[in-house]
Amino acid sequence: MLNIAHRGFKGSFPENTMLAFEKALEAGADGIEFDVHLARDGEVVIIHDERVDRTTNGTGRVQDHTSRELAALNAAALYPELSPQRVPTLRDYFGFVRDRDVVTNVELKTGVYWYEGIEDRVYGLIREFGLRDRIIVSSFNHRSIMRMKALDPAVVCGLLVDCWLLNPADYVFDSIRELGAALGSRSDLRAGG
Repeated sequence: MLNIAHRGFKGSFPENTMLAFEKALEAGADGIEFDVHLARDGEVVIIHDERVDRTTNGTGRVQDHTSRELAALNAAALYPELSPQRVPTLRDYFGFVRDRDVVTNVELKTGVYWYEGIEDRVYGLIREFGLRDRIIVSSFNHRSIMRMKALDPAVVCGLLVDCWLLNPADYVFDSIRELGAALGSRSDLRAGG
């Protein structure tokens, strides 16, 4: 069994910040789960909500801010005793864990707003940092997971749900058939590319 820190060590530190991730590992976590969105400039950023209002000193939707604007916000606004923390990018986090034995669960937050190309961007960073064997990609938006699997069937993925499924096996098998059809239509896979 693995101890995965949900949004880092969020019980004592600002969620989804580098500080919360560092403290989770110091406390002995085997892995970290966090949420990603796309900033206005296309950068993958780590923050839970679709809006910055709850966890930072800013206002508005994540997608309406550039990554530079998001980095200027204080993600520790709810923790006045702590020094300011910024909204990290996925690149920041991957640089932090690249040489550590850490499992990472990247949750694609595409359930409220569809971020065109987020799967490609996340997968590109996974490849750039050589982390595929230590990553789980999850989402409540199962189409995002199907897109990730179409990019690389070897990426470990999780289908998140917030309801009781009737006949869950049927749902899983239907999803597998849909993925198979999507992969079968890719000429680069049929040609062995």
